[in-house]
Amino acid sequence: MAAKQNDHALHLRDLCLLHNGRQLFSIDATVKPGEVLTIMGPSGSGKSTLLNLISGFLAPSFTFSGQVLLDGVDISDVPPEQRKVGL
Repeated sequence: MAAKQNDHALHLRDLCLLHNGRQLFSIDATVKPGEVLTIMGPSGSGKSTLLNLISGFLAPSFTFSGQVLLDGVDISDVPPEQRKVGL
């Protein structure tokens, strides 16, 4: 399902997070306004790194595939200061 420009939500579309080539996890989720998404896992599983990915501050040793869409706009490669995302 393609995201629409007026689709107010955070879409984590087929995200796969890797550290030095090793897959940490994959996720496909949508968070609409007023909803909460809980990510649970042990230390080192990539929870904080997922937040860094969404906000645009992914460390160089991490890579990902998939898309981060905010309100229907792909922000996966947008600089952090232009994403309008805060932690």
